[in-house]
Amino acid sequence: MIVRKSAEIYRGNFLSKIADIATFPSYKKVQKVRSVAGVNSSYKKEVIEMIGDYDETLFRGEDVDYNWRAIQKGWDVLFCPEIKVKHLHRPSWKGLFQQHFMYGRAHYLVRKKWPGMYSHYPLKISSFKTLLKWYASWVWFPWLDAFLKSCKMVSHPNGFEFFTLGFINISNRIGTSVQKNFH
Repeated sequence: MIVRKSAEIYRGNFLSKIADIATFPSYKKVQKVRSVAGVNSSYKKEVIEMIGDYDETLFRGEDVDYNWRAIQKGWDVLFCPEIKVKHLHRPSWKGLFQQHFMYGRAHYLVRKKWPGMYSHYPLKISSFKTLLKWYASWVWFPWLDAFLKSCKMVSHPNGFEFFTLGFINISNRIGTSVQKNFH
């Protein structure tokens, strides 16, 4: 079992609130998830002995890679909302957008390493279906995710949260495309 501790919602400035909701999942109960952030995770000794070390050749996404390897060995990855961790986010908007751009680059590298891994971004367009998925990954999914997260953030979104979260998602998508073009 791998446990992801939920980030304690910082009730400070708008940037911290946006960073929290853009970066970490928020579920109300314990549940299986695909991955947990390595910054807030705990692993059973048996998992570490079986899976080994993080892949340090990845500049980001080592946690996603590690969790995927654990899942492939039959372990569950759990999100536990009752365990709280205060997470300090990037202190600037530029830093937050850069962080999510780099997450996008790592997304590509980890999925290239594990072609069978889940991904909302197709690595290559090989059919009409993957073309539609690619299109939706730019036009539909970033904005749907932004809408759902902005509704969790405030009871009556004013649109600013939506557009901010949407552009954070797009910066992630741009990072994926940039990394793909490096290879």
